[in-house]
Amino acid sequence: MTDTTPHGFRRWRRTRPFWGGAFAVLGGAELIAIPLAPMPLVVHQGIAGVASWLIGALLVAAGALMWFQPAQRSFFGVLAVLLSLASFLTSNFGGFVVGMLLGLLGGALGFAWSPARPRAQAGPDGPDAPEPA
Repeated sequence: MTDTTPHGFRRWRRTRPFWGGAFAVLGGAELIAIPLAPMPLVVHQGIAGVASWLIGALLVAAGALMWFQPAQRSFFGVLAVLLSLASFLTSNFGGFVVGMLLGLLGGALGFAWSPARPRAQAGPDGPDAPEPA
């Protein structure tokens, strides 16, 4: 009755860079939302607004692909970092810096994530005990 194996969403989340993808998707969504805001505070309008949409959509795609293709997580992590840095110049100072920071954090977490090693069978002296000769 004391099964410690994660099931369902927990297992899916632990087998991929979930938080890196989540932060990248949030950063991209924030970059997309800024040009839609009914504020006179938006710095770039018109063609520059297209850059916000494009970079935001690519950042959302990179975050989602981190989830669904974890084997290529390092490529998508670097792509998310580069897109976030490019958003500072092209889309309202990176979504007023919030979207850029979320994208940078997501890309860094996606790049740094590594799959968990399978648990070793614990012997009487523990899992790190040397094998007897």
